[in-house]
Amino acid sequence: MWGRQELVAEVLSPSTTRYDQGDKLLRYARSGVVEMWMLDPEDRQVKIYRFDRQPPLDPERILRGDDVLRIERLPGFELSLARLFRAP
Repeated sequence: MWGRQELVAEVLSPSTTRYDQGDKLLRYARSGVVEMWMLDPEDRQVKIYRFDRQPPLDPERILRGDDVLRIERLPGFELSLARLFRAP
């Protein structure tokens, strides 16, 4: 990564879930990433991490079902989880 990353979105894969939720999460936190979305297509949920807030390695929010993703730095941006995880 170059420069400070404001937002990272990570899509979990069954083969790398343990790494993504462990070492990779810790690396993002230490590298200066402000916010991370961990998208889990299998469980149809999104965990929101804010590394600038305490405790940094616990999700600030877990979104499911009809919840809507919003980005503080992009007022007006909204993405429903129903739409995000909708089958093609």
